Amino acid sequence: AVRWATSLMKRVEAGWDDWGRSEFESCCDTVGSRIEWDPAGAGSAVGIDDEGGLIVETASGSITITAGEVRHIRSD
Repeated sequence: AVRWATSLMKRVEAGWDDWGRSEFESCCDTVGSRIEWDPAGAGSAVGIDDEGGLIVETASGSITITAGEVRHIRSD
């Protein structure tokens, strides 16, 4: 419990900008995957932005998804 509390306090002291994005991104199965969403969206998840949104590269360019459901596309 002490190690957890110490880790938590370090993050709180670091401020909002250091919320653990890189740690979250490295554990996120969606980043690096082909995805799709409704209505009729598809692309490759490439990262997490500063606010926690999913950065997706599409045929039309880069977008950020902040809410909704995405599905992983299986590669055959």
